Amino acid sequence: MNSRVERLLPGDLDESQRELYDRITGGERKNQPFAMVDAAGRLQGPFDAMLRGGAPGAALERLGAALRFDAALEPLDREVATLRVGGHWASRFEVHAHRAVSVSAGLLTDEEVDAIVRVDRPWGEGRLGVLVALVDALVLERDVDDALYGSAREAYSERQLVEACLIVGYYATLAALMKTFAHD
Repeated sequence: MNSRVERLLPGDLDESQRELYDRITGGERKNQPFAMVDAAGRLQGPFDAMLRGGAPGAALERLGAALRFDAALEPLDREVATLRVGGHWASRFEVHAHRAVSVSAGLLTDEEVDAIVRVDRPWGEGRLGVLVALVDALVLERDVDDALYGSAREAYSERQLVEACLIVGYYATLAALMKTFAHD
């Protein structure tokens, strides 16, 4: 699918966009196991849309960085939740990027990633199974019943549970941006 808008070239960015571009391509995101930019330096995935979003786009980037690099949720749990959201949204970029992150870090195998993004069936046992059930409930039912909440609170701290919910909303937002601008 071709993008609906031409991705912004680094030389065409205004001052605030350039600051955000530098934050996205530098710092903690600098050494990703997937391409953040194309050969011309244009941002891949949802990041081009963030550049176009002004202050809300910059805030979205900061939220993503906090969820990824300054969170109480374990990296495996974060990646499982992210991949499951990507599966629900059929978001090629999210699945591609987080497959690379998960596999390169030794958190998941390619086969496990494939199973997680197959949203037509449950995945995992124990706390990861509860997490996947939580993601599924939020995406599909837009609700969490008392039994699932109780299981989630047994498996996760309150902060971790908040972060899991934020991951669902954040990656759904990124998928919506990519679907709208055909950047997926």
